[in-house]
Order: sequence, then structure tokens, then C-alpha cells
Amino acid sequence: MDKPTATSGFRPIDVLHTTLLADNAFDPTLRPIAEEQGRRLIDLGVEFQSLDQNTARLFKAVRETRGGRIGLLVTHVYPGSVADEIGLKEKDILLRLNVEGERQSIELRSSDFFFNDLVDDADMSPEMLRMRFQYLPPPWPNRENVVSTLLTAFGPGRSATLTYLRDGAEHTADFTTAYYEPDYRSAKREKFPALGLTAKPITYEVARYFGLKDKNGVIISKVEDGGKASVAGLHRYLIITQVNGQAVTSLDDFAKKVGGVEDGSAPSVELTVAGFGKTRLVRLE
Repeated sequence: MDKPTATSGFRPIDVLHTTLLADNAFDPTLRPIAEEQGRRLIDLGVEFQSLDQNTARLFKAVRETRGGRIGLLVTHVYPGSVADEIGLKEKDILLRLNVEGERQSIELRSSDFFFNDLVDDADMSPEMLRMRFQYLPPPWPNRENVVSTLLTAFGPGRSATLTYLRDGAEHTADFTTAYYEPDYRSAKREKFPALGLTAKPITYEVARYFGLKDKNGVIISKVEDGGKASVAGLHRYLIITQVNGQAVTSLDDFAKKVGGVEDGSAPSVELTVAGFGKTRLVRLE
């Protein structure tokens, strides 16, 4: 029996190679997406709290909310959001969501998250603060909530109807699911190795939490152990407002202003940082 040669028989690798080189091997419309784009949420753009019996009675919604077992009480509407466009207001109670193509309506309910006053840092050293914030979740309401998770699962471009209560009367509002602006979780992040920190832009829910009138500055999302930022006592969720006395307007602006330290042409940089009732100057060198 003759020994098989290099060209005899079925060779899967040849078939795979030919398939991959074919003109129609790949769909040209499919492209890898950035991490932050893949984490974008479809959101109504509201903050809310869940109901209980007392809240349901207060808003005269006992029957509609089954004694407070369902329903989300709107506590804030973000300007320019879907909720803003369809006219939702604070103290509205979200009851049900109907999405085109789905047979059943979805009753809305949730549980609340409280930060439990973990940011009371009056008597803490910078090192204690850094260790505390290293593992804490963000103090602002998580945008990945029951509503945004549902809408994101359905995808963009779906017709939907929201049923809600206002002053004891039931109303409906139609809208089309669409991606909202990036939140903290999905926002672009940039690492600054020389400074020993990672920063993100100020997103809409961060600005609201800190009571900012605009979105100038950047927020620290990570501090490297032993790096310059760590030694200086910086920690997550602090906002950098100035570099060497000049206001920071965006993440790109911050990158330009600290570029000298990052490329080694500048020996140090002075940062103005703010957050949780304090503003201070720190020099990283």
C-alpha cells in the first residue's frame, strides 16, 4: 500500500483555508465594536424607587400597584431622555411595559440600592479612603436597572408602550427604543500609566450626583497600587477639575494637559480634585 503523500486524501486545513479566502467569507457590514459601545444601554432616562404599602397609599395607587408590590416611583427625569420626550414627570408611577411583538405586558418592579453613608470621610486618612473606595460600587444610582436591562434585551428600534399613573389616573405613552448617551459604566476610559490612574468623562448621572452644572472635568475610575496617584491619596470617584491651574473640559483635554508627565518631558503635575465635600490640590511627581 502506498504511503499517503502531502496532497492526497481529505485535508480539513485546506478546506478551511479555501473557505476563509473566498470573496464572500465575511460579511463586510460586521465589525468589532469598542468595549464601551458594547456596554451601551437602552434606557428611559429616569431615576426611580420601588414601592411599598405606605408609598402606594400615599400616592393613592393601592389597587393599581397591588398594594405596592409592583410599580416604580419616578424620582428624577433626565433632560433630553426618552422619558423627557414622552412627558414623564417626578412622582409618576411606572406600571407596565408592552413591546411590539411580545405577547404579554411586563410589570415593572425593583429593589432599591442605598449607599449607606459610606462616603462620610471627615476623619479618614487618604490611605483609608483609597482602600475603602477601591472596592465600593459607584455611589450614584446604577443605570443598569430593571428598566434599562429589559429595554436593552429587546434591542433598539422596537415600538413600545409604557403604562403609568399620574395623580391616580392611568396613562400610556408610546416610544421607540433607542440607545441613550453613555453612562459611567459604558463611558470611554483611558489609562494614564505615569500618573497611576484611569479616568472617564463626566457622564450624566455622575454630574447629577455631584450637583455639577456641566460635565467639565474627568472622574477617576481606578487607582493603581503604589502609583503616583495612590501615593498622593487619590481614590476612585474623585473628580479632577484642573491641571496646573487650568480647567479640564473633557477626557481628551485632560490627556493633553497631562501629556508631559505621561511622555516624560515634565517632572510633575498639579491636580485640583474634588468630591464628597472636599476640594484639594495634589502634586504628582
